[in-house]
Amino acid sequence: MGKKKRVRRISVTSSLEGNLELHFLELIQSMYSDREAMSFPDNPKKGGNPDVIISYAISKKDCCDRCFAWIDEDVEISDEIKHRLMDCWMVSDKDVFMQTDIKDLQRLFNPNNRKPVLIVSSPVCTDGFILRVLGNQGANIIFDPAQRKVQIDGVKNALKGLRAGTDIGAFFTQNITKEMLEDKRREIPELDILISLVTK
Repeated sequence: MGKKKRVRRISVTSSLEGNLELHFLELIQSMYSDREAMSFPDNPKKGGNPDVIISYAISKKDCCDRCFAWIDEDVEISDEIKHRLMDCWMVSDKDVFMQTDIKDLQRLFNPNNRKPVLIVSSPVCTDGFILRVLGNQGANIIFDPAQRKVQIDGVKNALKGLRAGTDIGAFFTQNITKEMLEDKRREIPELDILISLVTK
């Protein structure tokens, strides 16, 4: 009898801002990832501003099958990082790319998910993104750079109010189901991309 054919696992590397993203990513992995088909060789790299997060993802793009950077929309990325993304994604229209809002870069310039994929939480930050997943009205805040602190505080307080002191990992487990995610991924492109990155 011949040897069992070894199936190569898809490797995924990620770079993200903090614990909220990490807990949500772990929830997605627990619900969707087939551990025999998927490999997460590095723990997600956490911390830093959007330039640091994207730069790390760019540095890892040749070491894995899939690679993504997960950032908030409230802080713009530098021209240098935009140029590096243009190179990775093979974008030729520099003028339009450089003037495009951060939240629209992935959708407009990387529809085929070249590495690194960019996931941008909105409105404002990951708390707002989570509120959208939960279907709560706190997510209706419109991003306005002039009101950045007020809006960040607003979405963070809205999510804290829902959690009522519950640990964030436990809150996610208790309040988010796979059925809910399947429904919401049709409305939230960033969620759909995130789920697709950790599934075969």
